[in-house]
Amino acid sequence: MIVPASHVSHTQKKENEKMPNKKTEQTNLFGEFVEYDNQKSELVFVKMWEECPSDGDQYTLKIDGVSYNAEKDCITLIDDSKNVATTMYFQPSPNAKAFVNKETGEEFLPTTDGVKFIKSAMKAVKATIPNQFALVEVLKSQPMTLHAVRKGRALYFNVDLV
Repeated sequence: MIVPASHVSHTQKKENEKMPNKKTEQTNLFGEFVEYDNQKSELVFVKMWEECPSDGDQYTLKIDGVSYNAEKDCITLIDDSKNVATTMYFQPSPNAKAFVNKETGEEFLPTTDGVKFIKSAMKAVKATIPNQFALVEVLKSQPMTLHAVRKGRALYFNVDLV
């Protein structure tokens, strides 16, 4: 039985972190379970923003595996060579701050990393990827490398085919 991370006490979490991975099930930074077949040891989940703290910094992730969580509408990208993973969301957080267009007065939410990634992947494969499910299938069939670059306050993605 898989118990959500929200139902595990702080003491149990520390004990679980020391235990080896069972059946390749592991929680990511947000407490969601990720299952991946090729995983040899526990993954280290990274936040792209922390990996690119300054303007011009770049972080590269070779995408060897992918896991999609339909309930949370997020995708986890896994790099076996570095034993790291990152999770990207397709919908903005309910707490996301809306920006106002000064010319029109229209409010809009920031573009999520998941949406930026899917646009970069479409450029790489030179095809339309209609939704997240199609993105997972493309990633499983076509190995890619994700490059994240920090420019000012924004994080930009570029995807190369391997």
